[in-house]
Amino acid sequence: MQAKPLVEKYGGEYLARGGQLTVKESKLWAPTRMVLIRFPSVADAENFYHSDEYQEVLQIGLQSANRTLFILEGL
Repeated sequence: MQAKPLVEKYGGEYLARGGQLTVKESKLWAPTRMVLIRFPSVADAENFYHSDEYQEVLQIGLQSANRTLFILEGL
């Protein structure tokens, strides 16, 4: 896993990676796998996402999976 050290470098902490997922309502979206990462701030999450290091790793993910990624303030 190449992203984990980068997540940690930018202050991120994995709260969930995969695991059983039970979708109760799915009119807008029906995820099949969920990864939840907490960062100290939105700025830290943005810095991680836009970092040169992560952009290299991101290309691998974009080629191998359909994804939806969002940054949610307030966790």
